[in-house]
Amino acid sequence: MCKAQLLTILHLTPRLFFGSNKTVNEDFQVGLIDIGSTAGVSDEFTSTIGVYPNPVDADLLYCNFREQPVSEIQFGIDNTLGQIVQCDVRQAIDGQIFQKMTDLSSGLFFIKVKQEYRQTTMKFMVE
Repeated sequence: MCKAQLLTILHLTPRLFFGSNKTVNEDFQVGLIDIGSTAGVSDEFTSTIGVYPNPVDADLLYCNFREQPVSEIQFGIDNTLGQIVQCDVRQAIDGQIFQKMTDLSSGLFFIKVKQEYRQTTMKFMVE
């Protein structure tokens, strides 16, 4: 893989990288560190949550949990600039929490859901 191809890949992925100016056999040596989450925990947690409707065309966004959460759910909604536009702590009722979306303009948003040590981020649209 050439340096240009590697740099293109690095710019397209949300990862932290480190490198060296040294070349070995004309290959650029680099290591990638995934800074997104603990391996496996987020994927497992994400698969137990459903966010709907997506896109949001009404006033409410719902998060359904396949398993009834025992502890409180922390959530935050970020815009594409990374600014927190809403956040709250709730107890799920019948495996569900909901949030009013009336204050949000149209566009892409991210909901971060955290329960104890598990956390995930999902994207959704507001029409």
